[in-house]
Amino acid sequence: MLEAKARRSPLGADSCFCAPVHGLSVVCTYLVQSSEVLKNAKSEVLARSACGLAVFCSLLVLVPNYRYPKHDFVGARNFVDAARKPEDAVATIGLAAYAFSKYYAPSWQVVNSWQEIVRLRPGSRRIWLVYTSELQLAASNPEALNRIKSEFELVARFPGTLGDGAVFVYRSRPTRQKHPF
Repeated sequence: MLEAKARRSPLGADSCFCAPVHGLSVVCTYLVQSSEVLKNAKSEVLARSACGLAVFCSLLVLVPNYRYPKHDFVGARNFVDAARKPEDAVATIGLAAYAFSKYYAPSWQVVNSWQEIVRLRPGSRRIWLVYTSELQLAASNPEALNRIKSEFELVARFPGTLGDGAVFVYRSRPTRQKHPF
């Protein structure tokens, strides 16, 4: 399986970092707005230092979060287009379906159920399936997700900076043709 280079903040999980930064922002707001705290010069320096620290910490996550896409649809599209054969079918399901069908790969088929995936098999050597947000797909279409995981192989995962934003690329396993003898 291809694992695209992880695109995470060097400071660890974003949610673990953002909560303290937002908490620090709340403390800064309280310190700046509190007339009792700002009566002496040391408190004012403390409040301004805390505000500066909150701004600096917020700036640290800007580059990792905006350097890469929230979802790497382009990377997944390019990977599938380079690896697929002309007789292969390519489809997308779930939240990724809109983005691929409208912007990134309009020629790819959109499927909404396991039955529609099965209908792609006749006439196709293999089926490539692309989706994002495994949590959403599990909630909206658990049968399709379970069958994809059991009957297809994961060939690539393209992480994004959004929490559940990885784009998954699955390929059907080759069919075994039955011989007449």
